[in-house]
Amino acid sequence: MFQKAHFLVAPLVALFAALLGPSAHAAAPPGYKLAWQDEFDGTVLDAAKWQYRTDTRYWSTQQPQNVSVSGGLLHLHLKKETVGTVNYTAGGVISKNLVRYGYYEARMKIPPGGGWHTSFWMMKYNRPATDTVAIELDVIENDSVTPLKYAVNVHRHLPLPHLTFGTKPVTTPSLSADFHIFGCEFTPTTVRYLFDGAVVQTVDASQFPHDDMNIWLTSIAAPLGGTTSVDDTKLPAEAQFDYVRYYEPFPAPTVSIVSPSSPGVSIADSSQTLQLNANVTAPSGTPTIAWSSIAGPGTVTFSTPASAQTTATFSAPGSYTLQCAATNEGGTNSARIDVGVAAPITLALRQGNPGYSHTATTIRSDYPDWNAGARDQILAGRNGAMRALFSFDLTPLQPGSTIQAVALDLKTLASTGTIGDLQLRKLTATPTEGDGISDSTSAYLGTGTGATWLTRTGGTTASDLWTTPGGDFANNILSTLPGYDATIAGEIRTLPSSTALVAAAQAARDSSQPLDLILTTATATDAAAFTRLASDDALLPDDRPQLNITFIGNLLPTVSTGPPPAATAGIAESLLGNAAGATSSLWQSISGPAAVTFGNSASPATTAIFPTSGTYLLKLTATSPLGSVERTLAVTAALNPAIFTDWQTLAWPGSSDLNVIGPNADPDGDGLNNLLEWALYLDPKKPDTFDPIFAKTGTTLEFTYTRRKDAAATFQLEWSDTLLQDWSSSGISPETLMTENPNTTTIKLTLPAGDSNRFVRLRISQP
Repeated sequence: MFQKAHFLVAPLVALFAALLGPSAHAAAPPGYKLAWQDEFDGTVLDAAKWQYRTDTRYWSTQQPQNVSVSGGLLHLHLKKETVGTVNYTAGGVISKNLVRYGYYEARMKIPPGGGWHTSFWMMKYNRPATDTVAIELDVIENDSVTPLKYAVNVHRHLPLPHLTFGTKPVTTPSLSADFHIFGCEFTPTTVRYLFDGAVVQTVDASQFPHDDMNIWLTSIAAPLGGTTSVDDTKLPAEAQFDYVRYYEPFPAPTVSIVSPSSPGVSIADSSQTLQLNANVTAPSGTPTIAWSSIAGPGTVTFSTPASAQTTATFSAPGSYTLQCAATNEGGTNSARIDVGVAAPITLALRQGNPGYSHTATTIRSDYPDWNAGARDQILAGRNGAMRALFSFDLTPLQPGSTIQAVALDLKTLASTGTIGDLQLRKLTATPTEGDGISDSTSAYLGTGTGATWLTRTGGTTASDLWTTPGGDFANNILSTLPGYDATIAGEIRTLPSSTALVAAAQAARDSSQPLDLILTTATATDAAAFTRLASDDALLPDDRPQLNITFIGNLLPTVSTGPPPAATAGIAESLLGNAAGATSSLWQSISGPAAVTFGNSASPATTAIFPTSGTYLLKLTATSPLGSVERTLAVTAALNPAIFTDWQTLAWPGSSDLNVIGPNADPDGDGLNNLLEWALYLDPKKPDTFDPIFAKTGTTLEFTYTRRKDAAATFQLEWSDTLLQDWSSSGISPETLMTENPNTTTIKLTLPAGDSNRFVRLRISQP
């Protein structure tokens, strides 16, 4: 028996029935969270969730005793026994909760033998007579006389008259031999039915009003689907349900990469760091963010991988694909960017990449007025009677880009026969994508709204029409894919790069035009064969057509910091940076013992002052309209004896005793403390004196002294006549430089001589 995993699998990792084995677990599409479920893991029906179906319908009476729960399954027991006027009994359950929009899913197995109509469906139970709206969504209706198919349908019971929408039979493996997963996505605009994860029908929900519904799991004996009698030889039997789940709408986060602004960029080399910034929004709460590298030749290191804003460094040159994913209860969405590091970029152009869209549609001669622009698949084959059209916008490649390779990836869906070679040619004009979604129901053909076998744009004037029905295209083949068995689904088929395809793409980019293509088949092994391929409207973005372009271009600025200067603390040093191709640049101090002062932080070539000794890490960022790159520079600033703290370290290496090294200490006992010894360029380890020169000239006194050159200190000359609190700097002249050498400066100042004795002092302080 299928072993259930009691957790949600997100995101949805498979779409097609051919890829999903009978015991696989499909999951809700992104944008929903689990709101209600029954895994049937108990031993009795959960009365808080369910009520029994009790009625007589067609050939059977439904009764509670025909319902049981065991072994992880809900069992609806089907028996031959007479109750009232009918000869069979069956069972069913109806949810007590009412729900509307969301995703519904059940895993179930129908009974063997003809005679039983087994269903998973939604409709309001015990509807009040005052209701004016009533709908029914049939996710599966199977008549067990034909276990290889079932039907989906939408009913509008009210308002009258009763109408149905989107009735469709679905061919399947045996539904009685194993379990299968049936799903229904119901939104205000769409009903989408799924079988084992594959979309089998889409219905326009705007055609009918909506109301709340209960969930029904039932099986009854009925003369439906060609049933003439119940196969008594298979009784007693069971319809079995493994689980039923309802997911309520809960939008997954939206993600877009806003910097770099192009889906593909190049950086000059692996020593540059790329700045990344994503815009992540969620309806509530804080989503989980994760940056990762999903392709590339080396390791990518993200500075803050759980943040929308981060940087990336690359261990080796090459072409990389980076992804930002955001997750909440509603699922995961992601955005990608391709990065060439000293190498060409391989850019993936695909519908669903944020900000990018392209055309993918089918035209066919048997429905000459039908377009398939909104369908989740495109077709090619039947000896050219079915053709696929593409139009890829190449503006993500900046002007001047040089294209080196082009390839088109397509994902197969189960189809018919063995087809001949797929051939890609250049369309001579751009087609218009329409809104048709069906090839059989007239209401969904999209007539007149897009490209058809007869018209390129959906219009009827001469300028709208193909010159030749079926498309106007060049004769030369741009790329060929060998024929294959079209019945095999889930394979990626690639139309490889060629010189002709590269030339067509380069010409389109150089002329600022889209790359317009048509896909046809050569003569098929089976003339009626055709291939189904996922379109730009496929449920999963990863299944959609992808044009892979390898090119040289979209170059971000090339940033260089220049060599680190031989810096000394407190002295302005030159930074020799360069930011080629940048519209702006910025120096910043990332770490270090103090704040760095830049002469002009917006200029790559500027000066910087490192206030104290130690190692600093600087960053130079260069920005262009495409985005930003950065490079770091480590600078070690040496000790500067013109700074008192550095002088302390140089004079007494390793000492921290303030009685020795403190500014007020006098370790040599000469009456001059360390601050004065430092400022006046004296020796703190042996007695010395401070001997300024006095001279009187007329009414002025001259005061000349020598001090440490460039000392980070304030020197203030003051005078007094009483040695009391009357010290003054009035009348003192500006400093005059007398002599200078590498270590000292001799300064002269003048002051008024006064009428009697005059006392002079030199006040020295640190800033």
